Amino acid sequence: MFLEANPAFEHITGFSREDVVGLTLREVFPFLDDSYWELFHQVAEKEEAARVERFVSYKDKYLEIVAFSPSPGQVATIWRDVTEKRKREEEMRYLSFHDVLTGLYNRAFFEEEIQRLDRGRHLPLSLIFLDVDGLKEVNDSLGHEEGDRLLGEIAQVLRKSTRGGDVITRWGGDEFIVLLPQTTENVAREVAKRIEKNCEEAQRECLLPLSLSWGVATKESDTEDIREIFRRAEEEAYQKKFLTRKVFLRSLISILVHRFYEEEKIRQRQMRVGELIQKMGEKRGWEEEEKKKLHFLNLLWVWEKMFLPEHLKEDGYPLLREELVEIYPEFEEQLPLSYSGWSSLFSRVLSGEEYYPGEGDEVPLMARLLSVVEAYEFLVEERQLTPQEAVREIQKEAGSRFDPELVAILEEIVREE
Repeated sequence: MFLEANPAFEHITGFSREDVVGLTLREVFPFLDDSYWELFHQVAEKEEAARVERFVSYKDKYLEIVAFSPSPGQVATIWRDVTEKRKREEEMRYLSFHDVLTGLYNRAFFEEEIQRLDRGRHLPLSLIFLDVDGLKEVNDSLGHEEGDRLLGEIAQVLRKSTRGGDVITRWGGDEFIVLLPQTTENVAREVAKRIEKNCEEAQRECLLPLSLSWGVATKESDTEDIREIFRRAEEEAYQKKFLTRKVFLRSLISILVHRFYEEEKIRQRQMRVGELIQKMGEKRGWEEEEKKKLHFLNLLWVWEKMFLPEHLKEDGYPLLREELVEIYPEFEEQLPLSYSGWSSLFSRVLSGEEYYPGEGDEVPLMARLLSVVEAYEFLVEERQLTPQEAVREIQKEAGSRFDPELVAILEEIVREE
């Protein structure tokens, strides 16, 4: 029974001295299992002091109990709260076997787990190798935060699509692996198809291109090398990645266009640019046929703001053109069929060179107008100048970079507003 208890014991356990003195250990700590009572009896029976340590979960704490015998038949214990130490150890262990970004198992855990599963009763052992399509393109076009969110969404789909005993691993970068113990290849392929289907459904909600290229291989007997199984699954995934490149590009571009038009700030800026272009055309007295082209200038501005990674522009342009024609069907004939044709049309407008070189040099009027509008929009929105300050900056380059007639029209519009 308890003979004494000090303030530290009271603080750690939550029991007061009066609560425990006179009671047995079992009465005070009924949650301790039999191994503890055996331990205390062994210590009490020893004629010489003995020291042992045990961890016990109690009141959301980890307690270290050191028991020793000050004299035969007696047991003294020292209790110490080691919760923070234990949490740190558990956190370190968790981090050593989990990917920080997705919360899935990491490569180190996979290497250990494959050793455990690569034998006898776990066969057939199937492996799904998955490669995320377009992670680099998402990083380049939407930023690394969205790339990280893409990986997180993929992780959620994998959790939703697999079974309790399956082992999901982020192998590294944009690659994931699912180990399926006691699973035939046909069943593993059904799981992979379920992952693919769930990616398509999740994509509608998150506005990210959730697309995976996958491959499946199965180890049927102990004589097969698991490394060869891994290689076969990986090779199938990379073959699919090559074959589905165009499908991914279409998905990515469709999402980029959709996100662009969903962003409130962009929509407001597009409306302001469109209104300014129309006002400048009216002030200059353009004919009705010319006015129709003014709306097309707004589309040129949209193209500039709708960022697409440079290495995707040539391959992606036909798909982007389809998306833009769907939104602006009236401009289908004006939009070139190839990226080189588009570049030729667009380069002089946004080349960064002087847009009004002087007499004898033909710079299309539409290009001169868009250069003034683009400069004004940049100064107001990006540089945070007032409309009057922006006009004064543009006036400094009237006659060199900008058409002075159009600058005068812009100044008149701003003055009137």
